Amino acid sequence: MLRPSLGVSHTMLGFSLLLGALFVLTLSGLTPHVWGHLTPDDPFTPGPYSVSSYKVDPRTDKSPLQTTVYTPVAKGTYNPIVFVGGMYGYVGSSFYSDLLTEIATHGQIVYGMDALPLDPKGQLASGNGPWKDGVQGRRTSLSAKYEEYMQQLLWLQQHASNRTSAVPDWSQMSLMCHSAGCDDTLLMINASRSLFKASVYLDPVSPHALLMQPFPSKVATLTYMAQLSEEKPDCCIPGMGWKKIYDLMTCVKVRMEVKDFGHCDVLDHLPWEGCHLSKICKTTNDTRLADYRHQTSGVVTSFIQWTVLGNKDMARYVTNPSAMPLPLVDLAFNTTCVF
Repeated sequence: MLRPSLGVSHTMLGFSLLLGALFVLTLSGLTPHVWGHLTPDDPFTPGPYSVSSYKVDPRTDKSPLQTTVYTPVAKGTYNPIVFVGGMYGYVGSSFYSDLLTEIATHGQIVYGMDALPLDPKGQLASGNGPWKDGVQGRRTSLSAKYEEYMQQLLWLQQHASNRTSAVPDWSQMSLMCHSAGCDDTLLMINASRSLFKASVYLDPVSPHALLMQPFPSKVATLTYMAQLSEEKPDCCIPGMGWKKIYDLMTCVKVRMEVKDFGHCDVLDHLPWEGCHLSKICKTTNDTRLADYRHQTSGVVTSFIQWTVLGNKDMARYVTNPSAMPLPLVDLAFNTTCVF
């Protein structure tokens, strides 16, 4: 148990230093992204929907948590994906804006929940929500963390569903996470086994997974790993991540490891560069980041369209390595439910 403990401490300290230098991104807001109508039949290129984004702010909206919403511009009904970033949501969803935007271009609304609402001076917001008493005042029990996310989901359903002409179908909701944010989403799945249709774990780090036994759930599961993430300095800890979570699940599930990419390679370029230069995690260079983003977006989109929306033709983009643009180190899947 000593090695996992040291690994988690290193990662948390490193990300804390990185985030301290990059909080300006969260404060600056987001510029709307617009994609053209590109090869709609290929999930590994940006999809046909133009996308914009807006922020739900606890200071002005009185919401429990800060959330950035990436939504198609076109009028219609879309399946929602709730995303929690690394470091239990400390890594804000704006650090993943390129990936989340590309996923939205395929006709999905992505709700990026952030753990840290900030005031204009970069301090923790002192008004509404679980951070009102600062970092030390945040409730830390598992039931309280689950309650925070559920309160924000309820708020979004009540107040954010009609902000744009794109309307979410909350009966088709999925979860997605990165790194230690997956510890939170795994607990959410365990606590509410019928609320979400699918759950996607990108380079997951989940200490609680070590203590869990397989549990019956109809939630479809994708565990997705970058090969370099488990190499020194161990931004993902063996036994706490993708293989363990895959083994916990009893329904349709896919496990995948992509060759020669690292833990920070899903981030936007500026936070990626901070990770790369500080050597917090092992990374590639920046010449293939777009390729990895296209692969990740395409796999996530195909998995959700297959398991949530019932498009069986999309399964080949998740279960057949020759249908994917990047080589894999590992692939396993089970297409039946066992209770």
